[in-house]
Amino acid sequence: MIAGLPGTGIGGTFYLLSAFLMPFYQLNKMRRRKARRHGWKSVVFQLFLAFSMLVGFWLTGLGLGLLLQKTVISGSSLSHGRANVFQVQPLFISLAVLFFVLAFVHGQSLLSRPRKTPKPVRK
Repeated sequence: MIAGLPGTGIGGTFYLLSAFLMPFYQLNKMRRRKARRHGWKSVVFQLFLAFSMLVGFWLTGLGLGLLLQKTVISGSSLSHGRANVFQVQPLFISLAVLFFVLAFVHGQSLLSRPRKTPKPVRK
């Protein structure tokens, strides 16, 4: 098993996706007049945390890339002027895995709902 950067797996992706969808949810609640004023405070805070996580990931990748750029051989891909070691492909893979996990869990919840059985008739 390979240890990765905390927060970049399925759980972190789920949090980031949820945080970025929160403003749309809050707008929908406002449209239906069910929103409270303090609701936007938590939305802005969660968005701030999500953006901070993304900046932290990018800075970590940049730092690792600069550190590795000095230690790798000249024929590697890091020596061609690209310092950030994070790629976009792992993000898409994590999103795809998250999508399939959520779809599977939702499908299982639909299949395992208890059926309403008729009550037995007493004589």
